[in-house]
Amino acid sequence: MPAVVTTDVDLYSVEGVSSFDMEKMEYFGLSVFWRGAVNEWKTTAGLKAPPVELCTYEEPIRAFLMGSRSIPSDVVLTVDLWHSKRVLQASFVPLATHRPECQSYWFYIPGLIFRIYFGARIPPDIRSRDAARKYVGVDVPAIKSIWNIAKTHVQTSEITPKMKMMLDEVAAIRSKKSQ
Repeated sequence: MPAVVTTDVDLYSVEGVSSFDMEKMEYFGLSVFWRGAVNEWKTTAGLKAPPVELCTYEEPIRAFLMGSRSIPSDVVLTVDLWHSKRVLQASFVPLATHRPECQSYWFYIPGLIFRIYFGARIPPDIRSRDAARKYVGVDVPAIKSIWNIAKTHVQTSEITPKMKMMLDEVAAIRSKKSQ
């Protein structure tokens, strides 16, 4: 049962849920954003991933990851769960989201959306979703957006010989199942 229900997001408290370690989720999420700031990554297609600009928060986040300080109060990490059993099997490198109040980036791994917000003007509705408060969300509009990004990427990507072979195998398996 959601602890908080809004028009876009349902929040679930995971405090006391032993199988859901929010400290590890926070560490993982922040480490990916930090690594995106200090490394130049390439996508699986060999393209250069956009840089993550953590600005003055790069060093405090590094210090948190090293265990020498807490997360700065003007940094919020949110974690959202995929809303159905049919989970998008894709990953996205950290990408910027344009917000007027604060800076923000997100990344997706199968079943989980991580978002970081930083700056002095983080809106209260985002602060209330902070993973440090032991909440996870289900943000259906964000999920639909990620699904559409993945769909567009697939539709506009060049089909490589390996991908063609895989798609032919999938088609063959599906035709056997329908017989």
